[in-house]
Amino acid sequence: KQDNGGSYHRSKDKDKYLYLLTKGWDTPIRNIIGKAL
Repeated sequence: KQDNGGSYHRSKDKDKYLYLLTKGWDTPIRNIIGKAL
């Protein structure tokens, strides 16, 4: 847990969503909204 009010996420939890990040962390949210998971 982060002390400054952030949230905690395990790195491996993001693996199943990486294919949605076509531009890495610079992927616009509008490119992700509406994608079926």
